[in-house]
Amino acid sequence: MRFVLLAAAFACASRGPSPTTAARDTLVVGRIHTLDPANPTVEAVLLREGKLACVGSRETCSRAAVSPKIVDLGAGSAVPGLADAHGHILGYGRTLVNVSCLGLTSEAACVERVVERARTTPKGRWIRGRGWDQNRWPGARFPTDFTGSADKRASSDGS
Repeated sequence: MRFVLLAAAFACASRGPSPTTAARDTLVVGRIHTLDPANPTVEAVLLREGKLACVGSRETCSRAAVSPKIVDLGAGSAVPGLADAHGHILGYGRTLVNVSCLGLTSEAACVERVVERARTTPKGRWIRGRGWDQNRWPGARFPTDFTGSADKRASSDGS
């Protein structure tokens, strides 16, 4: 009995996907920028199982396709690899000059970092910080100002 079950399991595993369950190829046609200096634009790409199977003319890619779903870009175009390739340069630059409070486990530790920076910062210049997470601190509360509360600060400046 074990032999029959093993033989049946092997037979099922060795059959490839049936034509009704196989993933369809996707043929994308239009102006496609390849970022390859030797072949900067093509008419079509063929995608199979999430990978490029053919890049070139519409005719070449069509011949390589198996009952493809066709995506016609019309007047549009496609550029590979730029789906999420971007940077926040200004934000990154700010992180280099801000006081980092990443990973600090108390408000006091954040204050100490600001005090350290204040020793080398000219009077009247802003000190900016980021990255603190009050959920890591005892009591998991948002920080207060240096006097201990916003109410005290408001009363001391005449407001």
